[in-house]
Amino acid sequence: MTDKAKLPDSMTITLRSPIDIEGQTITTMTLREPTAGQIENARRAGVGETVAIRLIALCSGTPEAAVRKMKARDYKEAADFCLGFFI
Repeated sequence: MTDKAKLPDSMTITLRSPIDIEGQTITTMTLREPTAGQIENARRAGVGETVAIRLIALCSGTPEAAVRKMKARDYKEAADFCLGFFI
């Protein structure tokens, strides 16, 4: 189990594979600690990957459609950070 007290307040990921969406190219993603409301919102999204995708989008300000385009290693890094705050 992750020691939540040791998790950083934010984390910036340099994407191995940039994401092109809506005329923009995303090369980095900065994630911040989710609020209780964001965790609640993500849990309402469903189960499994849907929760992680929603939470990454909420914590980074990135559209869910862009999160869905993330390559697996970038997605896992982002999901590990965001889901590390779950109780």
